[in-house]
Amino acid sequence: MSLTKNMSKFSGFALQVLRPTLGCVFLSKAIGRDKTAFTVMRERNHTLLHLTWFLSLPLFPIFLLQALLTKRKARKLPDASPPHSGVFGAKKVSFQLVGFGDSVIAGTGLSKAKQSLTAKIGQAVQKKTGQSVKWLSKGTNGDKLSDLLARVDDIASAGNNLIVVSVGVNDVTRLTSIREWRKNLGVLINILRSRCDRLVFVGLPSMETFPLLPFPLCWFLGVRAAMLNFWLERETEIFSDVFHFDYQGNPTPSDMAADGYHPSESACENFAKIIVDFLELD
Repeated sequence: MSLTKNMSKFSGFALQVLRPTLGCVFLSKAIGRDKTAFTVMRERNHTLLHLTWFLSLPLFPIFLLQALLTKRKARKLPDASPPHSGVFGAKKVSFQLVGFGDSVIAGTGLSKAKQSLTAKIGQAVQKKTGQSVKWLSKGTNGDKLSDLLARVDDIASAGNNLIVVSVGVNDVTRLTSIREWRKNLGVLINILRSRCDRLVFVGLPSMETFPLLPFPLCWFLGVRAAMLNFWLERETEIFSDVFHFDYQGNPTPSDMAADGYHPSESACENFAKIIVDFLELD
């Protein structure tokens, strides 16, 4: 009985401490900011971000219950239909593009693989440079970072001009430790750098904005995603040929697939343009 009372008191204390952060989340949604509260915290004060995470742990039973209920009612969408490769342009292929990662690369929620992020990047490269682009998607729904390491040999050892990696959301939901996340990132980066000219990591999304996720579960996952994103940015910024791109902010309904969890075709297209424009490809 005393244990229950103590947990209740500590949970109440945690909620009081975290109230300003919760207010920032709702305010950022209400006024349509380009960056959510957790993104701002990641960029300006990651210590506060980590403190917010630890203070939320007493509420974990609530988050777990919400996660189980959400998973039960969530709409299960298939991956994009093949082919998961192709060529944009009529000339001899001069640009090799590979997408590697989780459901974003697999095109979950999209009807065709040509609507996925990898294909949209290929289209954007072809349009901007005039080169003929061969693209290939190697995505598996549900993959964590450790899963990518297990199948990294799916990626050709040479000849790739650009590799785009999407990973992290499943590490958030399965509570991969920060130590494991950083260790595996370092290994994957070193392997993939040796297999391409440029390497791009897609930043973790602001999960607190996902329509599927109820409050406060969305907030809990949003904090964790921002933490992993912080270390992803740190691990990539030391290399001149490795890039980290964020797609942060509050998504519109058109940015999400029908499940309220995965990106839509228009979101993939918009993000692809941002990536290609930043890379300044010739």
